[in-house]
Amino acid sequence: MPNVSRGCSLSLTFVAGRPSRPQDRHRMDNTQAIQIGAALVGGGAMGSVIMAAVTHFRSRVQPIGYRVQYLKVFQGTMGSSSLQTYLKISDGQHVSNFDNLFIAEIDVDNKGNKDFDAFSFGMTLSRTNRAFFVETKSPDRHHTVQHDSPVQLQSPLSDLDFTLKPFNRGDRYSFKVFVTVTSIRDAPGPPKLSSRHSVKLVEIPTMKEVLMDVALETIKHVSIR
Repeated sequence: MPNVSRGCSLSLTFVAGRPSRPQDRHRMDNTQAIQIGAALVGGGAMGSVIMAAVTHFRSRVQPIGYRVQYLKVFQGTMGSSSLQTYLKISDGQHVSNFDNLFIAEIDVDNKGNKDFDAFSFGMTLSRTNRAFFVETKSPDRHHTVQHDSPVQLQSPLSDLDFTLKPFNRGDRYSFKVFVTVTSIRDAPGPPKLSSRHSVKLVEIPTMKEVLMDVALETIKHVSIR
């Protein structure tokens, strides 16, 4: 009995009685392509392709999504008047006066396919921005946020470091960072997120930005019509 290999197949088609026409050659090419494709699938080539695709997906740089939205709480300018107002804040031990206050609402999402027992990352605020209080929200009591660079009312910082334990697929941690700007008339700049892990930090648009994009696309569509 002949030994047949499924790794490759060869099909020969003979046409007797007249020379081959272009449509006959086209039909031959299609037949051969179908036979070779079937042989490759039967021989496991497709399985190798799928396995390579899965391996590439698992080993890719993991995407970590983040969203930043600033809320203005207080800004003590009174137009062109020389009068100035201050906001007095106390932590129970110390009291500080601020002439402006913003809250940065930040969400960090694990969008990848890898679970982290501990995920370390940092926030670097703009040069004139200082954080003096951070409030965190984790998915449940089994998820914790470690403050690696604790901020205090008396000693605000621009560089903040955290460790999330754990940071599994689909997990989201939320932060409220209380920020003051050294120049009363300036608005805070966006923080820069970074990590020592091999990840890709991807900014996620806020709901306001999504709705704005939808509105613009709707206006464009109506204008074209």
